[in-house]
Parts: sequence; C-alpha cells; structure tokens
Amino acid sequence: MLAAAAFLRDRRAFFERAASRGDVVPLRLGHRRLLLVNDPDLVREVFVTRAASFSRGFPARFLRPVLGDGLLTAEGPSWARQRPITRSAVDTAALPATLEQMAAAIARRCGTWHAGQFFDARHELGALTYEVGCAALLGADGPELPADLAAAWRGVWRGVFGVADLTWLAAGLPAVLETDGRRALRLIDRTIARLVRERRGAAPRRDVLGHLMEHAASDGEVRDQLVTLLFTSQDTTSVGLTWACALVARDEAVADRVCAEARAVFGDGPLTGGAVSRLTFTGAVVLEALRLYPPVWLESRDAIETCEVGPHRVERGVTVVVSPWLVQRDPRHYDRPHDFVPDRWLRADPPAMGGAYFPFGLGPRYCVGDRYARALMTLALAAIARRHRLRIVPGQRIEVDARITLRPAPALWMRVEDA
Repeated sequence: MLAAAAFLRDRRAFFERAASRGDVVPLRLGHRRLLLVNDPDLVREVFVTRAASFSRGFPARFLRPVLGDGLLTAEGPSWARQRPITRSAVDTAALPATLEQMAAAIARRCGTWHAGQFFDARHELGALTYEVGCAALLGADGPELPADLAAAWRGVWRGVFGVADLTWLAAGLPAVLETDGRRALRLIDRTIARLVRERRGAAPRRDVLGHLMEHAASDGEVRDQLVTLLFTSQDTTSVGLTWACALVARDEAVADRVCAEARAVFGDGPLTGGAVSRLTFTGAVVLEALRLYPPVWLESRDAIETCEVGPHRVERGVTVVVSPWLVQRDPRHYDRPHDFVPDRWLRADPPAMGGAYFPFGLGPRYCVGDRYARALMTLALAAIARRHRLRIVPGQRIEVDARITLRPAPALWMRVEDA
C-alpha cells in the first residue's frame, strides 16, 4: 500500500528513488511484480535480443478499446503482418508527400501567430500537431473535417489519461471511456469511415491513407492504424515539440542558431518538407530535446515465459520497466547529462543510438513514426524561429507531469515576439 501511495503521489519520483538502488531493482506495485532495468545492455536484451519472450502487456490491453487492433496494441501474427504495411505508409512510400503536407500545415498554423500573442504552448502546439496529423495522415484539412473533431480527440484522451495510473495497480483494467468519451470516439470513427468511402470513389493518392487503403486487410484495419497513428503523432509529438520550444526559449544562443539556419535554408520562400535534411542544427536540437524530455518516459514489457536477462532470472508474469527519462540522463552515459547541449549530436563521435538513447523504443517494436515525428518537430522549430521568437512568461512554476507522456504542468504560457 505504501508503494502504491508513493506511485500515485509522484510517478516519476517513485521510479527515480527505485533507480538509486541499482540497475536492476525488483518492485511490488499493487498486485503487479515489476523489475526496473536501467542498464543499457540489459535494456537492449529485453527489447531486442529476447523480444520474443515479452509482450506489450497491460498498457496495450488498456488502450485497445480506443486504438483497436492497431500497431501499438496488436500482438503475434496480426502485429507481424501490419507492421511492414504501416512502416511503409509512414516512412517510405508516402514520405515525400507526407513531408509536403506537413510543411504546408505547419506554415498555415504558424502564419496565424502575431507579436504580443500569449498562448499555453501545450494547447497551441497540440493544435498544430493535430492539424499536421489530419493533413499528413488523413489527407484532409479543416473544411473537410467536422468542426468538433478536435474537441472529440481531446475528450477521448482526457478519458485515457484520467485512469492510466490505475492500470498499474488494478488487477483488472479500468473502463477507459465514460459516456462522453465513447460519444467522441464514435465521431472519430464516423469521420474516418467517411474519408475512406470518399477515397474509394476517387483517384488513388500516394499518401498515408492511400497506402493503408491499398494494403490493409479491411477498412476496420485502416481505422485502427489511423487512430493509432493520430494518437502517437498528436500526443507524443506535441509533447516533444512543447519541451523543445521551451528549451530553445531558455537558450538565446540556440534560438539564434535555429533562426539563422531556417533563414539560410528557406529564405523568404515557402516552407518545404524536402528541405528537412538540410536543417542539421535544428535536427540536433530535436534529438537533444528528446533525450532530456522523452515523451514516452516509461515503457514496460510483460514476460510471457521465464527467461534470463543478463545474469537475472525473470519469472513469467513479471513486468519489466525501463525509463528513457532515467537512462538518458545518467552521467555514466552522457557528459553534462542534465544540460541542453544540441552540439553533442554534431560531434565526430555523437552518442550512440541504442540502449542509452531510446525515445522511440528499441527492437521489433521500435516506433514506425520516428522519422515522421522528428521531421515534424524539426520543420515546426524552423518555421517558428524564422518568423518568431517564443518567450516563456516569467513567474510560472512549471512541473514535469509524468503520466502516459511527460507533460509540462499545469501550463506553459509563452509570448510571441517577432524574430
């Protein structure tokens, strides 16, 4: 009971205290047996070498009423068949078109900002990533979508976040959505079904929706993958972008360099997705922001068989927990681990991607949207810096709220200035 109370009071502090006891720490949380793993080699063993001995477990079951059998929640043959289809849709076949849709949506949203404007960055950048997701993943913009669709998304995720902590403690899974949330989810489902029907009677398009419609087994599968992609692209990417903007706002030298690079690449011309690879320093800013504030700060795997991880025996049913937040701030793996140092990624010997850096996971379950997310964050930072300078409104107490994602709380108020 004491462990459960400490967890509910401050989830991040609970695991930070546990990590101070070693690299492999057994824990009991309610009925659940946990094993916290902080050693990068052992993290790789769980996620890569011995991936077949673990399942996504209770977080996937908890999200299934919302996401269906999408890539985040599917297991076994269903997951194995869907993964290459979704990976290709997001990362290969549709990527050129996706980048241009992304750039146009970012430019539209940032074009509405003006000097002297105040906003809560969590909400404004959440709206930006939502509009990008609709354009890049659904191939649709505002006029094609119900006016209350954005509110429906927020309602669904309020329901999810409201009971997420209880999944760690309850023997069964709590109800994810109440009546309002279920009503919002039906609106989302109807909207996706309509977009798919309209596409069936039109010329094929080489974008994410078009690729999924061509290769998925059914319209239901298309729906599940789109809802999954919209969830991961909107929530996790907006959180990552919010922290990145906060870090840049606190470092004038970094803000100047991002602005200079954006103007050198785009000048006064349009924002173009194909130029994202030329935003080298801005890309390093994104990597460093994801190191310090990984949106998915905690990942878990349930052992489906008794196995060995390094010298440690992991019994069937134990939940192995790993935290990018902990590992990516460990002084054994990074110099100046708590400092914002984008240039570390531009050195001749940058930090290795792997067990000590995994904001998008590792192994077979590595996030298929990693390039999408990094491109969105990079283009958005460049678009903002080229025209504007964001300032954190002084006097705020900004906490790190660690739930499913790592959010600033209670708000992150910023003021827009001309660059």
